[in-house]
Amino acid sequence: MRKIVSLFVMAILCSLLVFAQSRNISGAVADANGKPVPFATVTVKGTKNGVTADADGKYILRGVPSGAVLVISSVGYDDREVSVGTSDIVNVSMTTTAGTNLTEVVVTSAFGIKKAQRTTPFSSQVVKSEQLNIIPQTSLTDALAGKIAGVQTRSQSNVKLGADQQDFLRIRGGLSLGDLNPIFVVDGTVVNSFEINPDDVEDVSVLKGANATALFGDRAAGGAIVINTKKRGPKQGIGIEVTQSVQADKVYILPKYQNLYGGGGADQLTQFQFDPNQHPAEWAALDGKYFPDYTDDASWGPRMTGQEYVP
Repeated sequence: MRKIVSLFVMAILCSLLVFAQSRNISGAVADANGKPVPFATVTVKGTKNGVTADADGKYILRGVPSGAVLVISSVGYDDREVSVGTSDIVNVSMTTTAGTNLTEVVVTSAFGIKKAQRTTPFSSQVVKSEQLNIIPQTSLTDALAGKIAGVQTRSQSNVKLGADQQDFLRIRGGLSLGDLNPIFVVDGTVVNSFEINPDDVEDVSVLKGANATALFGDRAAGGAIVINTKKRGPKQGIGIEVTQSVQADKVYILPKYQNLYGGGGADQLTQFQFDPNQHPAEWAALDGKYFPDYTDDASWGPRMTGQEYVP
């Protein structure tokens, strides 16, 4: 009985000794320019103990034994191994993988090369062409309405001047960062705006929130709309596809314009007096003519009665 009690006490002491030797390690992961590397993975080499850094590259790893080696990895960067010394703060600088520039080169991993969606660590949802075109739409944003959780669509007329597809979509996560627009990625290329025909779309993947920045950089803080277009015809034979649609818009509100008064704010025309010491000689022909006073940029100047004036 004494031997069992002694072994039990020894086991407790050994456990306390091992626990005392482990500690919490915190720090930040940054690139060569000192910018944070968001969502980098920090693990203890040879174990399953690991954490994911936040959007600012900061992490806290608990239960790290003395003398352990940390392995830091992130998409687009070379893996780093750092030995844990006596300090509880370990900051890591990552080096960009040779030939890779995430700001300019788009890597669509799960979506451009048909990798299984469940194996990706990003919050995403895929809409196939069959779902997209249940009810034919002329606008891709209108076709996405109600088909993706967490995506708000703001339908507007297709004839609106200066309209941008990005202005019609808001993705959950981007709103919390200041109402940021998502980016559009068409066949692996990031574009500012793209009026794409929904009939040409094979599938649409929507990356939500800041997780999209791990693939597309800072521009995707508001999310990303990843579009793959159709690249092949029917499997057998020759196929012909005809799509036709007609859309009519009626303006709801038009501004009211007055056509009784000229420009400016003065109700009388101002007479021009030619001064050879101040004015060019060509202006002599305008001596005695009248012109509107545009000091006030308004539209309630002299009443228009057909009188002559100098523009």
